[in-house]
Amino acid sequence: RIWSKSGKWPGTAFTRSIGDAVAKKLGVSADPECANFSMPTSNAMFVLGSDGVFDFVPDEEVGGIVQKYADDPEKACRELVGKAWNRWCDNEERSDDITVIVGHVKHLSRGILGNVQRQFTRRVGL
Repeated sequence: RIWSKSGKWPGTAFTRSIGDAVAKKLGVSADPECANFSMPTSNAMFVLGSDGVFDFVPDEEVGGIVQKYADDPEKACRELVGKAWNRWCDNEERSDDITVIVGHVKHLSRGILGNVQRQFTRRVGL
């Protein structure tokens, strides 16, 4: 947990904070952790989620839910958020943030994939 010497702010438990000048002065790193993964060019599903999801919903269950709703990523998101919320409520006095994005890549050529990756890298400054 990070606290300012002059008060109880920002007073949060975080490992990095992009663009937070106050937290940076307190020693919090704004450098994100990055990784590259190979991705099939068709029929691929991906899940981006916060630890609020993955603390209580195991990877195998996440995969099963995403597969169950392969034609409707929004329904997969709703089920994942609902399961995570219920499990937080059953096990803790509070919940962490619960954020999830489910995507379905139906067809993507390697050329387009490379362009998307370069554009994303420029936008987030990696």
